[in-house]
Amino acid sequence: MTEFEFLDQNTYNLTPQEYNQALDDLEKLDNESWAKKYDALFSEKTTGWNELRNKYKPLPERLTAAFGTSDSKNPFVQPKALLDDMYEKEFTDVPREQFDKVLSGMSQFWEDEKKAREYNAGKVRRTQEVKEWPWYKNLVASDYSKQRYINEPEKSLFSDEGEWYNKGEDISDVSLGALGLAGDLVPGAGVVLGPAARVARDVRHKVEDSPYQKDWKDIATDAGVDVLANAGVQYLPTAIINRTGKMRQSS
Repeated sequence: MTEFEFLDQNTYNLTPQEYNQALDDLEKLDNESWAKKYDALFSEKTTGWNELRNKYKPLPERLTAAFGTSDSKNPFVQPKALLDDMYEKEFTDVPREQFDKVLSGMSQFWEDEKKAREYNAGKVRRTQEVKEWPWYKNLVASDYSKQRYINEPEKSLFSDEGEWYNKGEDISDVSLGALGLAGDLVPGAGVVLGPAARVARDVRHKVEDSPYQKDWKDIATDAGVDVLANAGVQYLPTAIINRTGKMRQSS
């Protein structure tokens, strides 16, 4: 039904003044502005207006109303025969190319939203998993590896997702972490060997502009704390033993 057909159908539902003014405006205004101006009047006094006014709703809104919504199945992916039938019945006022383009865009948007929901749900789950990891995992998994597992599981050694050739950064992190642990065990030199490997890991992330990088200030602070901690572990027991021995000798 066209706008002119709608007015003819409602000739006696409108006053002569309302009818003539609406007809005059139809020739002056674009259809959308005309519909907006007379929406309240036509909704109150005419028949068939709801069918016609659907033409002036945004196309995505019309498509959603026609195809429905679903969280499990993409409602905008339909057999061609059904799409052709729906177009002929409800959307002939829209160029077919525009109909197909907008429908395709809405389908892609639905897929993107589904992926985002699944990713966020997975992120919450992985965050909880990391909190409950056993001690031996925490021994080799740095904060970098934990963050990568949570945010990019396809790049994590601790995830079954993704391909091995995309996990190079995590392999490097774990390797440097293991090297740092081994360095910690070297008598004397372990004070600096272990921290040096961990600093190298921090610097690599910084230089490569990793999303998990630390500030230079934090890198320096962490390195100092690391060295002091190692020094305490390696030398404090010896110092205590030596001090105890001297106290015994003096007594």
